[in-house]
Amino acid sequence: MARRQKTALGMAFGAVLAEARGQRGLTQEALAARIDYSRVQIAYLETGVREPSLEALLRLERALELPSGDLTRRTAQKLG
Repeated sequence: MARRQKTALGMAFGAVLAEARGQRGLTQEALAARIDYSRVQIAYLETGVREPSLEALLRLERALELPSGDLTRRTAQKLG
């Protein structure tokens, strides 16, 4: 299986997601359970190995009790 290239966008999103999760005191396992993902899928998102679909993005924001668009706004700010 080919290894995926990490992108600046994926890495920025991952950092934002990990920060938001940490601010809420959630483990990767707890967040995964809230959106019916595995811990590995959350880890892939947080390390930039994978980028979320729109559906996943919305589910993450709901699970983290964030306003719609907050994760993308924070990611854009991080990218400068």
